Amino acid sequence: MKAKQPELLPCPFCGGEAELWVEFVPYHYEGEYDEKNLNHCGCPSCGVYFSMYWDEDEVVRDWNTRAEEQKDEN
Repeated sequence: MKAKQPELLPCPFCGGEAELWVEFVPYHYEGEYDEKNLNHCGCPSCGVYFSMYWDEDEVVRDWNTRAEEQKDEN
């Protein structure tokens, strides 16, 4: 069974569909070798992305966070 993909908001810059992908990164620490998942989230339409997240939930949370719209007081 395929894991459920997290819901991603559209790109805040161009409105394109966002994608999440994982890169397996080998690392060496104190004599031990292992692999970690490096999570990326971004928009292939305009090229903006977040990278370098070890935790998938963090990259999804940051991608889906939007600045509040400023109200014009004039």
